[in-house]
Amino acid sequence: MIIGTAGHIDHGKTVLITALTGVNTDRLAEEQKRGISIDLGFAEFNLPSGRTVGVVDVPGHEAFIKNMLAGASGFDLALIVVAADDGVMPQTREHVAIINLLSVKRAVVAITKADLVDNEMIELVKADIKDFLKGTPLQDAPVIAVSAVTGDGLPDLMAALDKAADEIEARQSEGYFRLPVDRVFTLRGAGTVITGTLWSGTLRQDDNAEIMPAGLPARVRSVQIHGKLVKEAFPGNRVAVNLPGIDKSAIHRGEILVPAGSARSSYMFDAEFTLLADASAPLKNWTRVRVHHGTAEVMGRVVILDAEHVKPGGRAYVQFRLEKPLVPLRGDRFIIRSYSPMTTIGGGEILFGHARRRKRFDEYAVALLDAAYSDDLTSVLQLLLNKRGGPIAADELSRLTDALPPAIEAALNTLIDDGRVAFFKGDKPYYIASTALTELENKVAEAVKAHHVAQPLEAGIGKETLRSRLLRRFDTKAANVLLTSMATKGSIKMEGDAVMDPSRTPGEGAEHDKVTQAVGDEFQRAGLAPPTNFELQENFRLTAKEVNTVISALKKIGVLIQVADGVYLHEAAIVAAEAAARKLIEENGKMTVSEFKDKTGTTRKYAVPLLEYFDRQKITKRDGDYRVLV
Repeated sequence: MIIGTAGHIDHGKTVLITALTGVNTDRLAEEQKRGISIDLGFAEFNLPSGRTVGVVDVPGHEAFIKNMLAGASGFDLALIVVAADDGVMPQTREHVAIINLLSVKRAVVAITKADLVDNEMIELVKADIKDFLKGTPLQDAPVIAVSAVTGDGLPDLMAALDKAADEIEARQSEGYFRLPVDRVFTLRGAGTVITGTLWSGTLRQDDNAEIMPAGLPARVRSVQIHGKLVKEAFPGNRVAVNLPGIDKSAIHRGEILVPAGSARSSYMFDAEFTLLADASAPLKNWTRVRVHHGTAEVMGRVVILDAEHVKPGGRAYVQFRLEKPLVPLRGDRFIIRSYSPMTTIGGGEILFGHARRRKRFDEYAVALLDAAYSDDLTSVLQLLLNKRGGPIAADELSRLTDALPPAIEAALNTLIDDGRVAFFKGDKPYYIASTALTELENKVAEAVKAHHVAQPLEAGIGKETLRSRLLRRFDTKAANVLLTSMATKGSIKMEGDAVMDPSRTPGEGAEHDKVTQAVGDEFQRAGLAPPTNFELQENFRLTAKEVNTVISALKKIGVLIQVADGVYLHEAAIVAAEAAARKLIEENGKMTVSEFKDKTGTTRKYAVPLLEYFDRQKITKRDGDYRVLV
């Protein structure tokens, strides 16, 4: 668990942390020289219960709010510091606003420098603090007066921190690890070390990782928590990670350590945004702002999706268009500061970390963000599937929503059980809205009928042709599953690779019948001297493809018989030839190719393959240069 300080400059945050931990968190020479905190400081100590906690001490000066924000992103519990001789001051207000925007749910307030004032003044400051926190999530925070010099109140403060810590929910360890970098330094003999508060997942020694959004490959040589080597770290741990082989200059605060290949950067994210009630003016569309996410700060523009502008104290759905990429995920908190002057104006929750460009006042976009803000994943998926109008693979749904696969599967199963979504298994799972599936099946059926009209000589449209036109979002296996399902329902019919109207049979159709009949008659007249494909094209004004289609149809219905590659004969001619062969062999006991050729009036070009066909059919068999009956 991480305790973070908050409060105005010179209210004694660092002195108090030193009293609690024995560590002066002002590590920079300039900090010690000027007597103020400039950057983040870190320490640890044990609470009365024995729980070890990390402490992030943040600077209080308004010029260093950027550094404060980098530390505040990892807070579990806020230690709000207010000096007894000063009371609530501007940075107290800004820090507490930031804590509330980051959804830090628990806090303890320490009234420092209690040895400098009398009890009456302390009571006045307590009343001031209570009034200040009234109406905020932190209004019930305990207020303890302490003196870091005399030690008065420190045991009570420790007890209050321990009790507050008991009420904090543990961070979830599901998902991949994310460690926002807040410090980078070099240790002699070890190399580059980064530190941060682990947001999610489990970070282990020897993990293959990368620094995002730069995409810099890294290997976790070792992991430390509170200065001790460990095999693994969990969410909420204050972690130091040794990354060998990487120069310190290649890593910067604001980047994030993640498992290799797990995360994507983004120039755009959707969010629920709240403008602080004490903001000096409404937030206008396309305002340039400073976006603070984790330990990062980037510039960006805000697109207000559901309002003309956001009034102080108001909320809206917005999309941020960033000038540099971040690595945001659904549920992350963020802070917005104005471009100039630099003041905190609001913040909120990320709803889609990798958003698509939205149009303002778009009903679909607002409905989608409503569902996401309500944490209604089932409705989010339904809207996405309805919008797509076609299939979406399960892994794509996970990318679109930032939701983990188990959550995606559970929500989809609910939709399937309700009959609102259909499932198809190809090389990977696909899902489609039931209404969209009905529309798609209708389009397929219409395309099949249209193909019969456009290509009357073909038995049907090829499966792959149909997939490339209407089912390209499916892989081949899933497309076949869909077509098979349609055939089972009776909305189409499949014969081999051909997809046809269920009422149609090979050779059916007026034009098809007419041409097919004429070609069949031509083969029957030709007997054992069949026409070539070129002759058929010339005589019947057909294309090469149409000739093959007609021959396939005649073969399918048994009019033509293929006796060899490229050799088709009319079934009547084959019957007559078989009768002639039998008669010759019965009269002479055997038969040569020449005798068969002379008897039937054909040429050797057709006599040889025809006799080989009779051999395969077990009508004749070869005996040297002769044929005999089987």
